[in-house]
Amino acid sequence: MKSSSILVLWMALPISALQDPGPKEIDDLIRRLADDEIEARERAAERLVTLGAAARPALEAAAGAGNPEVAARCRQILARLFPFRILLKGAVFAKNAPVPATLVLENSSREEWIECMLGFDVKIKLLELYEEPPQEGRRHAGTYECRAGNGCTLSPSDFRTLAPGESNSIAFADLREHHGIEIAEEIEAKYPKFSTINPVLAGRYRMIARYRFDRAVYMKLCGKRCRIHDDPETMWNRCPEHPLEARVEFSLR
Repeated sequence: MKSSSILVLWMALPISALQDPGPKEIDDLIRRLADDEIEARERAAERLVTLGAAARPALEAAAGAGNPEVAARCRQILARLFPFRILLKGAVFAKNAPVPATLVLENSSREEWIECMLGFDVKIKLLELYEEPPQEGRRHAGTYECRAGNGCTLSPSDFRTLAPGESNSIAFADLREHHGIEIAEEIEAKYPKFSTINPVLAGRYRMIARYRFDRAVYMKLCGKRCRIHDDPETMWNRCPEHPLEARVEFSLR
């Protein structure tokens, strides 16, 4: 699909920026987003897109304050650069306080495309410990999927159509309740009987979220060879398969 290739291109732009811009150039470009000339505004926006990650801090600052017109355009540029992102208010949280986070997937193309609701893969990794952990032996969290056994189990309700500029979000009330934590190798080596399945100990963590729709895996959810499986108009056959990833670090103290 054409919209899929556009998104892949935009995700690659932060990596392929060729010049190392200075803060003054970025600030000037952001100010030009309010220029009276449409062409000047568009040139400034395209240059900021090309600069990619280097412009992100200034864009985020301008998106939350100042001229409302500039703020709105900065948010549009950020959406083009980073269509999948994690919103995490704060970086340090008390051990006994919730750690809320939101995953946002936005259609930053100019065309309609389809997002698979089952495509989010979230992992949390313990990078560093700030306290002595319990030594109770390994525990593992188990999960399984269950689909209805009558009729075709592939469903359009698993998907959502996103119009240009529209976004879909999934909120986590508390990341401390997320099961299946990974532990850094150096921590495992130091504490071979360290037991945990949730991010509840004082330490530094990384949350990694991926959007990835794998058509072959999804088709296996239905073990029958239903006629509708191969229909090109079904949402699972129109959904792009490109992967997107976002990550953020936080600490519990």
